[in-house]
Amino acid sequence: MIRVKEFEDKYSELIQTVESELDLVNKGLKEKSNQQLKSIISDLNKMNAIRDSNQFLPRYPRFIVDSWDFSDLLGIELLKFYELYKKIKN
Repeated sequence: MIRVKEFEDKYSELIQTVESELDLVNKGLKEKSNQQLKSIISDLNKMNAIRDSNQFLPRYPRFIVDSWDFSDLLGIELLKFYELYKKIKN
């Protein structure tokens, strides 16, 4: 069973990281989709609230796999978080 604390800590870390990335995109310093990053934030918030992959499946893993560079560190961390999410039950 996944520890809830581990999930919560990773969620908090990723929200901050994605928000920082979005800020850099808005300043023109990074080349990622503004809309995708906003969607990721929305998905992360829903994942944290629901905590059941049978009730909510985030969209972000699909577009990370389809359109992001495979070596993108944020993408890797987000995909790992998705795997963690699939193992946790509220």
